[in-house]
Amino acid sequence: MRDKHSLAFLESQFLPYFEIIKREDIKSKVIRAQEKQVEHKKDILRNRLPRFISSLLEDRIDYKGSEIYDELKNDDVTYVAYSLRKLL
Repeated sequence: MRDKHSLAFLESQFLPYFEIIKREDIKSKVIRAQEKQVEHKKDILRNRLPRFISSLLEDRIDYKGSEIYDELKNDDVTYVAYSLRKLL
């Protein structure tokens, strides 16, 4: 997960060493998965972890309504999947 500026920087770091075979923005898939898993992840946070840990993780776990989810929905950040080939 990156903002658009750091994504461009990351790709520039790949180029001397890798050829980008495929670049796919998977943000919409990540958002759908977050929406489907919201109750499961909240259950884990609330019922299976110690309270001090769950309170630390609550805003960072990627479920609908979380900080990460909101950043994706607001187009502040994106998820990208790459297929790379090492340059010889």
